[in-house]
Amino acid sequence: MLTNNDKITVPQTVAIMITSIIQIGLSLPREAAVYGNSDGWILVIIGGILAFLASLVLSTLICRFPNDTFIEYSEKVVGKVPSLILGIVLIIYFAFATSVIVQISAEVVNAFMLQRTPREFVIITQMLLTVYLIRHGVEPMARIAE
Repeated sequence: MLTNNDKITVPQTVAIMITSIIQIGLSLPREAAVYGNSDGWILVIIGGILAFLASLVLSTLICRFPNDTFIEYSEKVVGKVPSLILGIVLIIYFAFATSVIVQISAEVVNAFMLQRTPREFVIITQMLLTVYLIRHGVEPMARIAE
């Protein structure tokens, strides 16, 4: 990072949380209805419980190993080889998830706002914005959300 922009204000934190909640709130009911039909509400409850349990485990590990990265403390918890495998799986997962998210968001932008703009241009613009946010820390993202 260029500067230490990892500090954000409380209103910026609230803005990021509201933006995230709105994004999930807009897509989750549709996804639950598509995959769960009339039992979609059960999927939402089970997913919420699983997300809570995963967050609980991760927060416990983060408190136990405050100065270590995820890979470093997973190596201490499960060993070197399983930690390496987990790290590779996570890298592959996040690479695929990122590509799917970028594709879908580019399609939405093309469908509703920039119909005549090539999808490749929208994707490149999104990726450049992502690189900027990674390079300059969380504070610019908080300013955008605010």
